[in-house]
This record gives sequence, C-alpha cells and structure tokens, in this order.
Amino acid sequence: MGIKGNHPLAAAALAFALVSSPAAAEEMRILAPYVGILSNVYKDDDHGLDLRDSGLLTGLYFQWIDTERYQWNAFLYYAPEVNYTRVLGGHFIYDRYLGPDWHGKFVVGAGLEAMHNELDAGSNIEGLSAFDMDYWVWTPYFRTGKYFKAELGPAAFSLLPWVGVEPEWIRGDMSQTVPAHPPYMPSEINTTASLDDYRFYGIAGLNFKVNLYRFVDLETKYKATFDKADLYGTVDAVANVFFTRSLGLSYRFKYMQSLDGTGSNSYHYFGLAYLF
Repeated sequence: MGIKGNHPLAAAALAFALVSSPAAAEEMRILAPYVGILSNVYKDDDHGLDLRDSGLLTGLYFQWIDTERYQWNAFLYYAPEVNYTRVLGGHFIYDRYLGPDWHGKFVVGAGLEAMHNELDAGSNIEGLSAFDMDYWVWTPYFRTGKYFKAELGPAAFSLLPWVGVEPEWIRGDMSQTVPAHPPYMPSEINTTASLDDYRFYGIAGLNFKVNLYRFVDLETKYKATFDKADLYGTVDAVANVFFTRSLGLSYRFKYMQSLDGTGSNSYHYFGLAYLF
C-alpha cells in the first residue's frame, strides 16, 4: 500500500521549462495541497486474504525548480483508513540537469521514499479474531536519462527515457490470532512473524509530455521495476491547467503494482497549485 514516484502539480511548470525554447535560467517554486481517493487491493494466499477498499487521501507537495540546473521536491501524504490500514508516507527527490542542450539536457537524479503502514483488521477477517501488521518501507533510488524536445505550432513535446536502480528495505512484523473452537481447539492460537526483507531492483521508464499554449499540460509516464524473476509496472496520467501565472488546477491518475506481488494501488486526486 502507498504511493511512489514524482508527485504532482509541478508538471505544468516543469514541462514548460523543459520543452520551451532555450532561455535564461528561471527559478520557480510550487506549493500544492491535494485531496483524492486511494484504492488498494491486498492479497495473501498463505493467509487466505483478499482485501479491496478505497478511502480518503490527502497530502502536501512542494517543489523548487531552476529551469537550467536542477529541481527538487518534497511530498507528504496521509490516508487514515484503507483496507483497515493507516498510511503515512513521503519522499524527497533531486534531479540535476547536465550537459549541452542537444534538444534537451541530460538528467541525473536521486530520491528517497519512506512509508509507514499500520494495519489493524480486528475480527473483520474470516477465521481470525485479530490480525495486525505494522511496517516501514524505505526505498532510495538513482536514475539517469536524456530529454528530447520538439515544437509544432502551439504544442511543445518532451520525451524522457531513463534507467536506474532501486533497493528496498522493509522492517516490521505481523501478528494474528485464531479464536478457540472447543472442544477441538480449547484455547486461541497467537502467531507472530517478521516482515523484514531486502530487495534490489532495476528500474526503467519513459515520460512523455505535451504542453499546449503554455498553460495546458498533458503527461503520461510508465515505470518498470524488475529483478531476475519479476516485473512490476506503474502508469501515471496527468492533466494540468493554469488559469493565471500563479494558480492552476491538476488532475492525476496512478496505478502501481505492489513490489511484493500482493496486489495494487490506484488513485485519483485533484489539487490546487500556487506558483511563485
């Protein structure tokens, strides 16, 4: 459960900077609160779980952009209850633009995502009188890529293929209680298990943007996360409209498969971005 990847609402301003004709460096800052719906699917065949639920998602995003040199952004989000789980997470991401502008600069980036999931299903799972999970997920990443730009009339296009690596650490535990069933099971059974895990993935992606008339921005992204045995996909779609030079509205959809193969997350949300 949770959200990964670059987060929202700076897309319009960043796309404008990256797909416009070469110009002097400009600094922009974006602050964006947002609200939406997170949908989660969690499956665990070993424990007979098939949970599906949707709930409120809120967050706050900030980004600082230097159009010729770098961008960094920080993002915090919170979902009070989805599939009996309280989710708190965030990320910090930094991208550096390098080299001559051969129809777009090179990019070297790094980031860190952290997420805390606290699940308390109580007796809502058939056959159990209690089921709890409490764990952290830590995911740093490193990537490099190259922008390619073009313009056609009022439309400016940007294409970014990139590759990188992404280790993942999980720390936490799980507990469950099977109620007593006299006379065959005179007392309840309590079991606990560690969720601690480490995995190392390769990552690769492709970002495509279209900016129309300098104030309408459309974007789609695909990210593949993989190791020797598995491949997991993440798809993003974004539509941004800036009504003034400092105020805009954004809609975003995201779908991502869980890296442990236990399900997926998807979300829709709207946000109001303030550019200054």
